Amino acid sequence: VEGLLTGLGEQPLVRASLLEASADVYANLSLFDRALPLYDRALAIRQSELGEGHAATDDLLASLAAVHLEVGRPAT
Repeated sequence: VEGLLTGLGEQPLVRASLLEASADVYANLSLFDRALPLYDRALAIRQSELGEGHAATDDLLASLAAVHLEVGRPAT
């Protein structure tokens, strides 16, 4: 994942999208411990760039919450 992100410092929303896509793959493989940190990083970027309440931020937050439910941990 990190190799894909190299050089995207100037494109935070692209970085967030790649992080989210990678997290989705891990979540679909039930590799939730690998998915969670990627979702967290993507969410932080989206919140910073787009703010709370933006559709893209909310969609990502829903994905993160679903993974937390799968692993039996409350979403923070």
